[in-house]
Amino acid sequence: MENIKKQVRTFFKQQADLFCDEFYLEDNIQDLIKQKTGLDGIKEEVKNCNQCPALRRRKNIVFGAGNPEADLMMIDMISHEDEEAEGTPLVGEAGKLFDKILAAINLSRDDIYLTKIIKCPISNNRQPSHQEIVNCLKYLYRQIDIIKPKLMVGLGLKTAKALINQNQPLEKIHGHVYKFHAIDFITTYHPKALIKNQSFKKPAWDDFKKIRELYLKHRN
Repeated sequence: MENIKKQVRTFFKQQADLFCDEFYLEDNIQDLIKQKTGLDGIKEEVKNCNQCPALRRRKNIVFGAGNPEADLMMIDMISHEDEEAEGTPLVGEAGKLFDKILAAINLSRDDIYLTKIIKCPISNNRQPSHQEIVNCLKYLYRQIDIIKPKLMVGLGLKTAKALINQNQPLEKIHGHVYKFHAIDFITTYHPKALIKNQSFKKPAWDDFKKIRELYLKHRN
């Protein structure tokens, strides 16, 4: 972001030296500046990030998708190689199930913002290191500050461990309301877990009904 600010200052100084010291920005220019210092700016930083040596071979990042002004933000832990090609969270069979669950509570991906903690795809489904999580969390915090959701949902136990420091089994903490970044936060089962274990579908459905209730409450 500092580089963008420097470029903007340099541009206006050049214009003032050549022409005048008064400027009138058209709306599209104002929008462009806002975008570059908002989510788009963070996305560019993530694309150029090289803090994690094991993740530098990425072809694409999985930054986030959906409504940038959403009241509901959902967070997944790891970016997988199958998501890398599209740069989109939750694709394939798990993505289809996720879409069906959203539809069942009268929502779609256009109503929410879906993102990842680890935004670079991890090969062989290995678990991220503590330092990789720390390196990526600063980007997530900034996404939250820009989107300003009123409710957040963590998908899976690994997400809960990273964000709300919960080490209890998912069966103990799912559906309960915690606070993360001063915002109501609920953990539920990951769509991939629901595919592998059908017995999780009932408690997950109970979670999503509660998520729907809280979502409507926060919007009022």
